[in-house]
Amino acid sequence: MGASKEVQQQLLQQQHQQRQREQQICLLEEAHHAQHQRELEQQQHLSQALNEFGRLSGEHYAQDEERCCQRSAEENPGANDDLAIPDPPPPPSGPPGPPPPPPAPPGPPGPPGPPNPCHFPPGGRPYAEPVQPHSLGPMNIQCPNCHALHFMAERLSNSSNAT
Repeated sequence: MGASKEVQQQLLQQQHQQRQREQQICLLEEAHHAQHQRELEQQQHLSQALNEFGRLSGEHYAQDEERCCQRSAEENPGANDDLAIPDPPPPPSGPPGPPPPPPAPPGPPGPPGPPNPCHFPPGGRPYAEPVQPHSLGPMNIQCPNCHALHFMAERLSNSSNAT
């Protein structure tokens, strides 16, 4: 009697493990489908933009994206290493053993990192301050009529330095 209960428990455990594996596979398939859907939507959006702005716009976009990726790689070496596809593991060299355990279910996603600026069109990229700040100098030139302060760079080319 005790042996049949153990067999039933093992059978129930195996069924439970099989359901867990099927759920994991289903979740992975859903994640792949969602990623594929996002890629299709992005490609459709880019195609519409290319049709709207013409062929040259697409060429400029490709050049801009390439320059942006190069600049991003120079500024943040190793930043996109986590996006690289890892090499597959080498095949086992010994005799075949028991099958490996199923992969653990994915945990909750971590906080999203900063978006990669290479995947945004120029108008959608985050603003970056220019390297050289623009300066007109001190605002210390007083108007003789209304006494408003102006920059020296605002004067007309034929006016004197005094006014």
